[in-house]
Amino acid sequence: MKTALPLLLFLLGVASAIYTSDLAQRNHETIFLTTDGLTEYQQFLSGAQEHPVLVVSLLLAPGLRDRSVERYQQLQQKIDRLIAAHDDKFEFITPADLYGGPHKVEQALKREEFLAGPVRLMGDNHLSFLVTSRERETTFALLIEQIKEQFSGGPLIKLLEFAGTPYTNYLLDHYSRAIKERAFPLLMLCSLIIILLVSRNLWTALGIFLPALFAAPISLVPIKLFFGSVNMVSSIVPLMAFSITLALNFHLYFSIIRTKSFTLAWREKGRPITLMILTTSVGFGSLVVAPITVISQFGMLLAVLIPILSLYSLAWFYLCSDFLLNNALTLKRFFPLDRLIAPLVTYSLPRKWIVILMIGSSILGIWAAGRSGYHLDA
Repeated sequence: MKTALPLLLFLLGVASAIYTSDLAQRNHETIFLTTDGLTEYQQFLSGAQEHPVLVVSLLLAPGLRDRSVERYQQLQQKIDRLIAAHDDKFEFITPADLYGGPHKVEQALKREEFLAGPVRLMGDNHLSFLVTSRERETTFALLIEQIKEQFSGGPLIKLLEFAGTPYTNYLLDHYSRAIKERAFPLLMLCSLIIILLVSRNLWTALGIFLPALFAAPISLVPIKLFFGSVNMVSSIVPLMAFSITLALNFHLYFSIIRTKSFTLAWREKGRPITLMILTTSVGFGSLVVAPITVISQFGMLLAVLIPILSLYSLAWFYLCSDFLLNNALTLKRFFPLDRLIAPLVTYSLPRKWIVILMIGSSILGIWAAGRSGYHLDA
């Protein structure tokens, strides 16, 4: 095995990971709008000059009605601290603004006489305030975190709730981070454990695992180059890249250790592997015609990345085949239950039944697709 070329592949994966390590999560409330819907929304914004509004609602703890003024004063102090810290970026609308000052609010609390209408902001068991950004593209994430820190828990507040597009965007960013920080590490860890159990050799496990691992940051490179950030949908791309590449790696590895040569393995499995890569790429590529922009971008990315990442894995196994063969266990040790498994993988239905099942499944799929509805919450 020539060490220079595998080292280049290794460094390519490491460099991709470093380059994309600062890739930010950016989600907008328009993420699931169709192209036409997005155009209409942007036209509306250009005419209305609407700025996003965050609604913060505090459901107050029961049993404190005799201390309503004192409770309001304590909450207003917390709101005043937020205003002082963020007044340059945000404008706050509180009950004091609607009632004409804090003293008017205290009088309303004593008399239990609250404003009527769609914007009340205060009642006998709740207090709310609105926050709007002075610039449309201002992010609310830090402010929301500080509001949670100020008002979560304590004897005064029973429940803290948010509403508005800034909170929708905040949740979308949170879900995207959860994929990156929880789902992906868990998937990698479980995959590595399974590979170790099968190979019983650390170096062999790393030889199978690393090209799939590096496929994830490599798949993020075009996202950073062309889009600048990941969203809730494109954050799934590295997961798909890792899973598809790992499946290909298993095919290559077991073919190599059975034939004792990458060349012989490719002669035997090259055609089905090529067809697998092309059909998977075409399948994801069909999403390019989706009316929702992020879904179209997702399909386009995977359609291009799957062949590229497959070539990366093929190059890795071609260059490392001797190393893997030297550390490989025999197939008999890999599959101690061959006699039980063989009948399951060698038996096939008659051709007539295969054709009937294919036609029936196609008809059922077309029928189900026509009856399937779509429900998207934003």
